[in-house]
Amino acid sequence: MLSAGALSLGVAGVYQYQPLTLEAPSPDPEGRSVPLVEHVMDTQTLFAAGLGYDFEFTSVMRLVVYQEGTGIGAARSRSGSSLARSAIRDPSFGIAYSLARDHSPARHYGLKLRADLSLPLGDAESFASEPGYVVAPAATFQFRAGRFSAVADLGLRLRPAVTLADVRYGSQFSASSGLSIEAITRRLFVAAEATAAPGLASAPSSPNGTRGHWVPAEWALTLSLHWAEVYSALLSGGTGLPLSSRSTDGGGHSEYFTGLGAPGARVVLMLRVTSPD
Repeated sequence: MLSAGALSLGVAGVYQYQPLTLEAPSPDPEGRSVPLVEHVMDTQTLFAAGLGYDFEFTSVMRLVVYQEGTGIGAARSRSGSSLARSAIRDPSFGIAYSLARDHSPARHYGLKLRADLSLPLGDAESFASEPGYVVAPAATFQFRAGRFSAVADLGLRLRPAVTLADVRYGSQFSASSGLSIEAITRRLFVAAEATAAPGLASAPSSPNGTRGHWVPAEWALTLSLHWAEVYSALLSGGTGLPLSSRSTDGGGHSEYFTGLGAPGARVVLMLRVTSPD
């Protein structure tokens, strides 16, 4: 949590491989894979300001600088690609409050409450915008003992629901956890984390009567380098987890796969400048 008057500015590049892929009917028993978005590169600008009294303001501005895929036209028909090479994503703004914290020498813990608001100003045809306003309340708990830290986060993403294939894309419950170790004192941190965001809306039935369970999930490994009090860098990489499922017959058998919205691979590089306390 930033102290009163402190500012933080981050610039990030995010690469995703196959974040949106559909399986369509085909003469092939395995089906036909339709990569609506196959490769996408985002840039993000992250700003935070300490407001005092344990409050913090945050904002994120995002831009798709390059992407390729079949676009929504391939899902509606057999037409060619209609996916724009670049697009503007929805901006988001948030407020956070440090509810409890302890900075004693032997241990450290903190509980932060936050709420984010995403505005639907991006390009919907390029999968760069939500179907409406998104409100995301969450709570984050952190505990540190010596060189080890543990973090848990629980939240909601409340949005209007839309249907894409046999997925009802709407409000979600989100849960994530992570462990980190201070490999070099106050300089290098190594972390592992996992996130799952099951959908809360009931899934529609597919033409063959099956019903899916949409649970986009990911894991990642992260290196964080702080080479000065002001400057830091972060490199993270991970993949989607096959927690989504779909029944394959009437006997209760299911197949598991990476959920729509969880990429086959994600790489993040971020540079951050933070004013000293």
